[in-house]
Amino acid sequence: MKTKSICMTCAAVLSAALICMPTYAAQKTAVSISGLSAPENRAYNGNLIRASEFGSPSFSPNYNGNLIYAFYEGNSASGNSVSTPSEAGNYTVRVSVPDNDPDYTGHTDIPFTITKEDTVLSDISFSPASPHQYTLNTYTTMTAALKTKSGEILIGQHISFTFASSELTKKYWLTTDTNGIASEPTDITMPAGDYTVTVDYAPSNVSFIKNYNAATTTTEYIVTGSGNTGSSGSGSSGSDSSGSGSSGSGSYTSSSVWIPVGTKWQFKKSDGTVAEDAWLQADGKWYHFDAEGFAQTGWIQVSGKWYHCNPDNCAMDTGLYYDPVDQHYYYLNPDGSIAIGWVQINDKWYYFNAETAEATYAFDAASQTWIWNSESENIPLGAMLKNTITPDGHQVDENGVRTD
Repeated sequence: MKTKSICMTCAAVLSAALICMPTYAAQKTAVSISGLSAPENRAYNGNLIRASEFGSPSFSPNYNGNLIYAFYEGNSASGNSVSTPSEAGNYTVRVSVPDNDPDYTGHTDIPFTITKEDTVLSDISFSPASPHQYTLNTYTTMTAALKTKSGEILIGQHISFTFASSELTKKYWLTTDTNGIASEPTDITMPAGDYTVTVDYAPSNVSFIKNYNAATTTTEYIVTGSGNTGSSGSGSSGSDSSGSGSSGSGSYTSSSVWIPVGTKWQFKKSDGTVAEDAWLQADGKWYHFDAEGFAQTGWIQVSGKWYHCNPDNCAMDTGLYYDPVDQHYYYLNPDGSIAIGWVQINDKWYYFNAETAEATYAFDAASQTWIWNSESENIPLGAMLKNTITPDGHQVDENGVRTD
């Protein structure tokens, strides 16, 4: 009995000793990863960055397993984790041995940058070409092409033409079409003079602002004086036809004349009266005059419909129009009235806000114009919806194009 008790005691002590002994996991081998570097001259091209762009890794000691490439915003792996990037910005890639590798561990961090793509303005031209004789309401077609440095055409972007002389500065906005060309006949009523024309492109939505650089170029345009009008802008003849919207034809008469009154314009018709509170067609374009006989500009409301008359030449706008003040796109029907709901443009569908948001604009009695309320969070009536769900349940992307 005594011997058995001693043996049992020894077994208990031995068991306790085994329980208290520490356990050791096999230590992983640290791997040094080298031979990788940030890609040079990596500019935005719409493609996801590839692991191969960082080069071929070397290891010390030798390692034959897979690597993980994890991307982060900013210049270190302490930034927000992001998916494989394609857009311009500063990033860091952490290249590492997988955590679940039983034998090896190690990583290296590589900061890199995807720069904005350069853009190029080309094929700048004017018709009629410089020098051009001054005539009121002359149709001068301005043209420019917009591409990236790599040759990609840019669609739906705004190009401005600024004519500047010692006496006058005028700015016109054009939008590039599906061929990347901005070209539009515009009434230029500038006095005679030598003008420096600055052609500018500034990216106009979030994606383009993030990924493309602005571009600018300059050229010259000369307007010579005409024998009848000099450079004052008065006394020029035209054709006139009263009507509504963009219908009507009119006939030429030498007694029709634009009359400058301060910074405003009136139009004396062939019967000697001044156009008042009416639409009038002159030289192929439509204008609207208020009750005092002044050509109106900006947004106007006539018989319950909204129209826009260009601030530079007073002519009624049609087609796709970008308002640089409220920074929204609108579509103006062939008769000039604002479109609402779905509109098909170049085989793509866009939705223009059909809900009236009265707080977006207010009528200013002093200037007789509608003023944009920059503090309003409402979308104006007729403005293109972007990057949202339309009221009838369809998705539109950041350019307003329906995607479903």
